[in-house]
Amino acid sequence: MRLSSQSIWALVGASGYLSAVASAAGVVDVGLVFPRTNATYSPSDDFPIVFAIQNSKLAEHIKPAIWYQVLNMTGEYDILVEAVREFNSTSASEHDPYLSWSNLGLGSESKLRILWQPIWTSCDQSHQDVRLVLNGTDNNFIVDFEIGASGQKVDLVAATNNGDSANCPNEGVGIEVTDKTLEGKTKSSSLETCAVLGSSSPTPISNPCKVKIDKSSVESMAVIDLEKVCRGFYQPSKCPKSGLANSGFAVAGISTLAAAFGAALLLA
Repeated sequence: MRLSSQSIWALVGASGYLSAVASAAGVVDVGLVFPRTNATYSPSDDFPIVFAIQNSKLAEHIKPAIWYQVLNMTGEYDILVEAVREFNSTSASEHDPYLSWSNLGLGSESKLRILWQPIWTSCDQSHQDVRLVLNGTDNNFIVDFEIGASGQKVDLVAATNNGDSANCPNEGVGIEVTDKTLEGKTKSSSLETCAVLGSSSPTPISNPCKVKIDKSSVESMAVIDLEKVCRGFYQPSKCPKSGLANSGFAVAGISTLAAAFGAALLLA
């Protein structure tokens, strides 16, 4: 899939060069981990839509984000969700892969489609002044799946640990990040650091199915979801009588969980 980019602001030119960053060059892999293309799942009140950034420690200066829609293709066209997931570089500096998810209530039989597109920044040195450009793909990635009474139970552990990940049904984007960065001032005079990307062609191959989610990570995701719900005004009965409703405790709890598991977890 060919990549496209657009300039978003100019940076100061010759004074913008920095020394190489500490991390080595590599490929940042952005993809949709769950659901899987053409799969049928049983109805669920908490159906997870899970994205992952692999090699996330290299993504600090490309600031990736993901735009996506979930569409109900049964009967009349209906947009169930439209959102943008942003990248938390602080969390990703400690854990890899970086997971971002949200839960949907999909309780009835239906045909669904996820349209999504990654967005990231990079340095453009093709002009007299260094520019920061916004990159994306020419087309959306598409994942079609169904909800049906005879479908498989929603199980992130089984879905991501069974089968041959070499033949991944889901597509993603690989971004080759070099060990060089540039820095300059934006129009608002603030400093911005961008990564110089590799010039490899074709684009490095992505494989979202390499991400393996274990039972501990699923349990921690559930706790984080509960913390989010219990910070709201209307708290369900499953919320503890004390602790989670306190915002300070919630933040500390999330930090502790993120440190305890191999995957970085982002609040949905």
